[in-house]
Amino acid sequence: MVISKSWNHLEKLTHPHNQASRTSDTMTDRVLSLSLRPKTIGDCVGQENMTILLENQFNSGRIPHFYIIHGPIGSGKTTLARILGLALQMDPAEGEKRLHLSEEAWSTYRRYDIREVNAANTNGIDDIRAIIEGMRYRPIAPSRARVVIMDEAHQITAPAQNTLLTETEDVANHVYYIFCTSNLTKIIPALQRRAYIINTSPLTAPDITALIERAKKAVAAEEPAEPLAKALADNGITSPGLVLQAAEKYFNGVPADEAVLNTDITGIDTMGICRAMCKGAWPAAAQLLKPISKTDIVPIKYAVSGYLKSVLLNSTGKRAYSIAHSIISIMDDKNNDSIPLFLSAMCMACLEMSAV
Repeated sequence: MVISKSWNHLEKLTHPHNQASRTSDTMTDRVLSLSLRPKTIGDCVGQENMTILLENQFNSGRIPHFYIIHGPIGSGKTTLARILGLALQMDPAEGEKRLHLSEEAWSTYRRYDIREVNAANTNGIDDIRAIIEGMRYRPIAPSRARVVIMDEAHQITAPAQNTLLTETEDVANHVYYIFCTSNLTKIIPALQRRAYIINTSPLTAPDITALIERAKKAVAAEEPAEPLAKALADNGITSPGLVLQAAEKYFNGVPADEAVLNTDITGIDTMGICRAMCKGAWPAAAQLLKPISKTDIVPIKYAVSGYLKSVLLNSTGKRAYSIAHSIISIMDDKNNDSIPLFLSAMCMACLEMSAV
């Protein structure tokens, strides 16, 4: 069988790392966000409703060929996409059992036609046309389907998204697209209408505690789970990935409040930013924000809004109003992917705080 040159080129774009392909890993030789990554649909903490819906789809055989998985950073979008991608390669006669994957299935993940593409740098018309071209060829055994997982799908340009309209509506039986995005508003409406949209659910307080206890057991730690669970709740962090990153630091001796505020940020003084924002000291906050990248935006937003929330609960009158308005401004989804917009929101919030 002849495989198109453009499709072969996409091999280079495949996600370079998949934790499930290493069957020799133990629970303690990798960071918690990897060692505790779900391998079956049943392992996805706090996603019971989603699990039921997907199991019903696989039992009925009426499986969508285009999924959009939407949720905040660390909510397990890519993990769920991988589970779906691998499940689609299993025997259709197994129904919902296809979603409850074995270690053996994961050990052969790379043998299947599952492509993981980062749309942050593969997002133009030519890129998408190359993907579409490659999907026209039938899969080679043992694959039963060709699956493309698009991470950061909201970064695909609007013209490039338009090239997918026909492809996702009149799709071949062997073709599946799975988009993962933290900003659904940037997926054009016409494409959204063609997709089965899954919104990941935030973890409840009992879910968070259970996940921390699981992490504690995995690393044989002695620290109590309660301080970290409280710090996560105070900062409004409900995504499993961020919970596990905070647990990684907490079980390595970092105080709970600091472990939460520094979640997913390297080399950024998050606590300093929070304090500067609360005081309305924009020059100090601006200095600390200079080295940020796009990947830092959402974690900083959660950290600052969580810090301000604690202050809000102890404030009244005009100060309470200013804090509430600042939180709304900072958490606006429109500035998730734009450093200038994010810094502008932070500046406006900081100046508003300085006025009270």
